[in-house]
Amino acid sequence: MRKLRSLTLMACAGALAIIAAACGNSTGTTSASATVPAGLGVTSFDASFSVMAQLKGLTAAGSGLVGVILPDTTSSTRYVAFDQPYLKKAFEQAGYSSSQFKIDNAQGDDAKELALAQADITQGAKVLIFDPIDSTVGAQIQQQAAQKGVKTISYDRATFTGNNVYYVSFDNEKVGELIGQGKDAARLALVEKPELSLQIVEAIMAKRAAAPASA
Repeated sequence: MRKLRSLTLMACAGALAIIAAACGNSTGTTSASATVPAGLGVTSFDASFSVMAQLKGLTAAGSGLVGVILPDTTSSTRYVAFDQPYLKKAFEQAGYSSSQFKIDNAQGDDAKELALAQADITQGAKVLIFDPIDSTVGAQIQQQAAQKGVKTISYDRATFTGNNVYYVSFDNEKVGELIGQGKDAARLALVEKPELSLQIVEAIMAKRAAAPASA
């Protein structure tokens, strides 16, 4: 159950990103189909992605490419095992064709992450969803996107530079609770619930990555 909740957080992040992306891709025409369906909230989304079909009207009303850039394949197994396939599934169930989105990985290289963002913008991206390797490249991507009128969704790690900036992440209050539980919780989880110990480690890593260098 704990593991499912952890995966659902990633599902929710992807789903909320797609809502913002679809709205950002609007062609400017007014249409009932371009309205976010009533009643949607964080709890509407789960790892089945069944609710994504309700967003097809938003997808159809939009235009342009949605580019996704993940940071690496080594700092966390979730980028390969969960984030990439879950984001792909979320896009597809929301009605995106394979030519309307692309998901790349920067392989831990700042220059590559910036180059991937520049390539997405050149190919007509109207929205970039990216997990910045660090705040420097995050700011560079957001500045260049702002110059081209591209909306950015800072995913997991926050950087706020430029215009049209959004942010989606973990439930950070829950992350704080897990960190507060510390070694005792990790030890108990390792013995009784191995999947929970992984969740605690992931939460601590995410929290540290998001913290200022001086913290």
